[in-house]
Amino acid sequence: MDNKNILLAALGVGLTGGIVYYLSQILPKKNRESLVASRDQVLKMIKEYKRASLRVFVQTAEIVKRIKQQNGGTDILKEGISIKDIVQNNILNDLTQEREYIAKRYNITLQEFDDFYSIQYRDDKKIQEVCIQIQQAFENSLQGIPPSLEVSQQVKQQFSEDRVIELQKKILKAQSKQFNKVFKDIKQETQKDDVDIEGELFKQKIRDLDIHQLKTDLLKKEGFEFEPESPCETFEKLSFQYKKTSKDYETKLSQVINIYNKIKSDMLYSKLDDTYIEMIFN
Repeated sequence: MDNKNILLAALGVGLTGGIVYYLSQILPKKNRESLVASRDQVLKMIKEYKRASLRVFVQTAEIVKRIKQQNGGTDILKEGISIKDIVQNNILNDLTQEREYIAKRYNITLQEFDDFYSIQYRDDKKIQEVCIQIQQAFENSLQGIPPSLEVSQQVKQQFSEDRVIELQKKILKAQSKQFNKVFKDIKQETQKDDVDIEGELFKQKIRDLDIHQLKTDLLKKEGFEFEPESPCETFEKLSFQYKKTSKDYETKLSQVINIYNKIKSDMLYSKLDDTYIEMIFN
């Protein structure tokens, strides 16, 4: 896959002026004119994508670095295939899934999401700045260079490992309650004891939940608001740092996630209340 196709597949389109211009010329005019989305909403979506892609880029860089070390420090394997050729399909699939998830939550198609930032707001300086940051992180990860996980000393001083674990609990507890409400509402609307998680009603209600905003609001309430990055992105960078440097933190985080997954599983087969959710997280 050549560089142009890598960028198109990984990031929609439009991360450099040339690609944006090219696509703006070949797409039908009526389709371009039909795109409608507010600038703030598109900026919010592309920032969510940047935050979500962080995990993908960190993992990809680690895989590339490990393969390169096992290959004597060179990028080309014995078969003449580059390491990038091996890992790029996985990263492209992961990035597409992240964008699809965001698009579904905003009740738009993946194509519409891509068109918003690559065509409708191709001249918006801030939106394109975020896109370029994603592009650079993508290219670096394929060379084994992870995105920067640095946070200020102020953040580390205010939010220790234990406090970050407590915030993780609060976030997942709040999400659990939101999901539980969805299950309750569907059971009441359908007058059935089970919920079809593949059904359109369930999917629509999940899309209506703004989990990112819920997490952002909770972090701000806890004093986790640091510019210029969003609270969620800074929080995830800090969590990544602790996970890489502290086995104790990694173990505690896994325990919290296991509790969260158990609650989601319980929702499928029994009626839960918020008291139970509070108890199991404490």
